Amino acid sequence: MVQLDDDALEVRRLIEELAGQLQAGDPAFATTLERARAVADVVADSRSRIDAQMRVANIDHVVSLNSGDAAQALAHLDRCVELIAAAREIDEGEADQRRLDEQEWGVRLNRCQVLQAMDDIDAADADVIFALELASNTADAGRNRAMTLCSVAAIAVEREQWARALDVAREAVDECAKHCPEVLGVALLNLAQSHARVGDYDEAQRVADRAEGVIGDVQTEAALAHLRGYIAMGRKDVERAAELFGEYAETVRAHEGFLESHHRSEGAKAAGFELAARDLAAAHEHYLRVVEEARNDASPMTLVAALVQASGAAQDCALAQADPDVAGGLHRQAAELVGEAAQVALAQNRPSMAAVCDLTHARYVDQFHRRAGVADEPRLRAALAEILAAAVFLHHAAFASSRHSERRRFAAERGADAMSLALALAFDLGATDVVAQLVELRCASASFASTAGGVGAGVAVVDARADSWSDGLVELLAGDAGHADSGAAPSAEGDGGALLASAPPPLLLTADTTVLGDAFDVAEQRYGLADGREPVTTW
Repeated sequence: MVQLDDDALEVRRLIEELAGQLQAGDPAFATTLERARAVADVVADSRSRIDAQMRVANIDHVVSLNSGDAAQALAHLDRCVELIAAAREIDEGEADQRRLDEQEWGVRLNRCQVLQAMDDIDAADADVIFALELASNTADAGRNRAMTLCSVAAIAVEREQWARALDVAREAVDECAKHCPEVLGVALLNLAQSHARVGDYDEAQRVADRAEGVIGDVQTEAALAHLRGYIAMGRKDVERAAELFGEYAETVRAHEGFLESHHRSEGAKAAGFELAARDLAAAHEHYLRVVEEARNDASPMTLVAALVQASGAAQDCALAQADPDVAGGLHRQAAELVGEAAQVALAQNRPSMAAVCDLTHARYVDQFHRRAGVADEPRLRAALAEILAAAVFLHHAAFASSRHSERRRFAAERGADAMSLALALAFDLGATDVVAQLVELRCASASFASTAGGVGAGVAVVDARADSWSDGLVELLAGDAGHADSGAAPSAEGDGGALLASAPPPLLLTADTTVLGDAFDVAEQRYGLADGREPVTTW
């Protein structure tokens, strides 16, 4: 059994003290860290020095991550891996190797979380699998496996593997309750977030309420505050969402130095949401600053959300502006921002989000030209073509069996919304051929389900030509939530047994005319819509 010297044991004690200070948001952590680093630098025994330096490097990764430097955090963890490998060369006993497995398990789990923050999901997945294997070799295998399952669930959400995310999150809650109740709050929060991401806001609220009673650190408290705003946003309760996001933004400001960096960007967006309820012009300027900050140090999908929020504020300002020149400039800015959001989403393989951004762009064009009382027919026809492509893609996404029922429902609602706006624009433009083809496509679709969550069951369509995009902005951000389109093969979701139907095949309106053929071509090129079936004659 390896014996550590007194200095190494002192470093261990200081790091334990420091970890508690970080969890509690105590600024004294900086002084404690300097003391630990000073002792670690003078440890004489070589094996003891490895242990002391590894513990300091591990806590340094937390400080770097909280400061927004994920790359430096990863470098600290890589140093930990190197030090553990060096210790394995010295330690020969089985008990010593098991203790090193425990240390490496923690480091691999931390690496997984940092890599998630860096949007490197494949690498995060590899580390969490490694961590699961190591957990089984540790002295407290039940506890360590339970904690690892929390990260497995988080990665499943990132991959949009909804059934797996919910199953693993539930297992993590059960295992944490048995083996490590101190992190039960984190497990419950993961489960609540998974329910929210698939649109089950009632269950998300119930689990979040349960989590609140067992959360005891500022990091998880901040995540819970954000989730509550997200749930209200998903429920279309704009007033309550603004209130809750305001509280979350205050939490972030109060504990900024102790929170992971993504809370700063999320807090800034939340502050803008709360501000928009009081001062739209100020919110517009705030969101533009958030966009610039997101360009520098945020993940791509955080940038997408910031661009969409800024575009919504710019469009609402344009619709409220009396000066036509100023209004025109704001509208063009809104169109450019949401157009950029669509391009970033496509680059991140998020076609559903890109399609909804395109729908938003077309709605902006329609709103502005109706407000101005000027029929810019070429621009309106371009908007119609854009929305038709988004409509057929979202319409097909509503039938994808690889999606959770609530995600299919989201696509169905947005697809129906897009079709409603397309019909309105086509009528205004006298495009009767487009109207006929939209009717054909809609009539060829299933409108039944065995459960309330199935396709066609009570799909609600918002006002496609609403005078403000504020409510639609809430819906957009709550619906996609910045998670990847999986592109996975269809799989059984276990989400209530909805009776699924396939999307209709391409339809022949006449012998040589495919219904919305041009829109399908654009959807294939832009969003990756694939349907190799031969066209069939419509009724």
